[in-house]
Amino acid sequence: MKLRFPRHRARCSITFSGKAASGAGTVTNLTNIGCKVESDKGVPEGAGLALRISLLDHEVPINVDEAVVIWSKGRQFGLRFIEIVPQAQERLRRFVKVLSSSRASVDKEIRKNALISSPASARTRLKL
Repeated sequence: MKLRFPRHRARCSITFSGKAASGAGTVTNLTNIGCKVESDKGVPEGAGLALRISLLDHEVPINVDEAVVIWSKGRQFGLRFIEIVPQAQERLRRFVKVLSSSRASVDKEIRKNALISSPASARTRLKL
């Protein structure tokens, strides 16, 4: 099954607040419509939260006015963004695009290095 919105590995600081829980954590993967968070606090499924996501240390955080916890397991939980202003949504979209292109470059480099260091490719190079 192909995901509608592919997840991209990230390491961004996040703070969250709501009636069920408040705290801070780290975004470990990100899409245009949600994210996965690791935190010292468990947050119950179904909780509504307001978020501040720091994409880069020197930039103003992105505010998500409303997000809902769609799954929760221990100190990890998944969020779906419900309400986010268009300007913040555009910044998020651009950041996810950068993550996507960076990941593609990293994956390409890994494949290239794997081919060079494999014994089969070494034999092929020697025959040339």
